[in-house]
Amino acid sequence: MKILVSDSLSKQGVDILQKAGFTVDVKTKLSKEELLKEIPSYDGLIVRSGTKVTAEVIAAAEKLKVVGRAGSGLDNVDAQAATRRGIVVMNTPGGNTVTTAEHTMAMMCAMTRRIPQATMRRSIRRNSLTSSTASRRRMRPSGSRGRIRRNVSAADSTVRPRNPGRLPRG
Repeated sequence: MKILVSDSLSKQGVDILQKAGFTVDVKTKLSKEELLKEIPSYDGLIVRSGTKVTAEVIAAAEKLKVVGRAGSGLDNVDAQAATRRGIVVMNTPGGNTVTTAEHTMAMMCAMTRRIPQATMRRSIRRNSLTSSTASRRRMRPSGSRGRIRRNVSAADSTVRPRNPGRLPRG
């Protein structure tokens, strides 16, 4: 099986595919015209968010059997057009969970320490911005109820979901 990787993918990911016996070609930053020219000879296509797998691309993909989206969502893949052609479309929705949880913690700590407000002022006078530490605080990331919340942890902190529909006014 011949696979085209049209967006960046880690070397480890490519190695895994090659060790499984697949022929893998990594050709990133293809224009639409270049992708239309390349895709007819491939059985598989792996994308991230940069490549748009349109109905036109799918129609040109004579041998295509599978489209894999490295990441969550399929907004850049015409799944209906692929399904009509019998092409399997899949994604990896949990792949970004740890990274997103880490980013959530960083943003919560930044807000606790009032870093955005201090940055906006460009100068910080002694005691002009009061802040607190994240230790032993209850943090409520807006909308986090699933995988992200379970992966967010901080020393001596309790992380609870917050309903984004009930944000404080201010």
